[in-house]
Amino acid sequence: MTNDLKSRLSTTAKVISNLMIIGTALSTCLMLLATTGVFLFGEMIRREAHEFLGLDALATKADVDRLEEQILEATGQNQIFYMVPGHSYIEEPVFIGDTLRAHIVAQRTAKGRDCIYKTGRAVFTGIRGIPIPGQTLPATTQLGVEAQPILLDLDVPDKLLPGRIMLSLALQYDCADRTVFEDSDPLFFYLKEAP
Repeated sequence: MTNDLKSRLSTTAKVISNLMIIGTALSTCLMLLATTGVFLFGEMIRREAHEFLGLDALATKADVDRLEEQILEATGQNQIFYMVPGHSYIEEPVFIGDTLRAHIVAQRTAKGRDCIYKTGRAVFTGIRGIPIPGQTLPATTQLGVEAQPILLDLDVPDKLLPGRIMLSLALQYDCADRTVFEDSDPLFFYLKEAP
């Protein structure tokens, strides 16, 4: 009986050993098939998975940067000098040969926080559509990031004809050792003949 038990145990051990060899061979074959499949069809699988999961519709960093730039442009925060909408105006009436008074409410944006105002010039555009340079703007204190009023007295150039006039400010800044030029938002007024 002992020999019989030994014989059975020996046979069982051989069967188990053979099953393990067969299992290892099968798993190796399956692994080779899977690796070959990924190698041959990986791009197709990736493409299908992206489409199924909707990953191709996600925004890229370039998309986000472009959207951020559009938002900054729409809100005026892509400028250095930001005029608060609806708060700036020119006292009227303005006559040829007069000095006009411009009330400007402006602030420096986050983009311009490290920029230093150097100089500027008033630019008048009349009914002919030709920009006419005005006087150089005075050196003022640097604007803060909070809106503050600025009062400018500017001589009206003699070359302007009566009619609707656009005034803008051509500004120059020093931003981190590079010169930056920027035009302000325009202000409009009606220029009249001298009485």
